[in-house]
Amino acid sequence: MDQIKQESMRNLTVMLPVALIKKAKIFAAQHDTSLSQLVRQSLESLVRENEAYQRAQERARERLSQDQDRGTMRSRYPWTREDLHDR
Repeated sequence: MDQIKQESMRNLTVMLPVALIKKAKIFAAQHDTSLSQLVRQSLESLVRENEAYQRAQERARERLSQDQDRGTMRSRYPWTREDLHDR
């Protein structure tokens, strides 16, 4: 995310309900910030959470792809399901 902050800024036009804009402006004023800063922080948070989720998914896929005993006691019982059933 630091890279995003270092990039030059660009304007973005979004269409939002008037009531939401009014409430967001009041919220921003109460928190001594701007509406732009609120939107930027919200988007950065969403992107950061999504990136963390993607990394977690990748780690999980990597662990699942490794050949290991996942509670099946494969090391204790060397046969496979196919060995037990004529297929």
